[in-house]
Amino acid sequence: MLYSELYGKLILQTKRNDITHVEIGQCINLSKGAITARAKRNTNMKQAEIDAVEKYFNVNISGISIKEYSFERNNNFSVKKEVNNFGQRLDSLQTKTHLSDKEISKILNLEEEEYLEYKTGDRKPNLKILNELKQNFKISVDWLLYGE
Repeated sequence: MLYSELYGKLILQTKRNDITHVEIGQCINLSKGAITARAKRNTNMKQAEIDAVEKYFNVNISGISIKEYSFERNNNFSVKKEVNNFGQRLDSLQTKTHLSDKEISKILNLEEEEYLEYKTGDRKPNLKILNELKQNFKISVDWLLYGE
């Protein structure tokens, strides 16, 4: 595991963004200069060092994976089609929650007619409706838009 990966995972696990390289160096017995140099070079960490960091911070970082994004152009033509299924996912959500159109409209701060337009696909979702759905029903925006 590279030093930068260890550092990122450590911040995620401890929920501390003030961890210093010196603090990491202390738990693996490296001087300030040595740990700073390792951080700059982004060297590989030995398993014994990873174990020492986990023990020192009382975390398990070995099982965490951080997804890398390539930011390459994606020619996925199914995205438009999946967004068109937004209304079907709303209907599925409504079935699972056993709420009426009127009840969901009220929760989402919409007129019932507006909600029905989302359900039938006559209206496309905007950021406001996506946020309301995510907040009130604890579902992901990716699922709402793409079924993922």
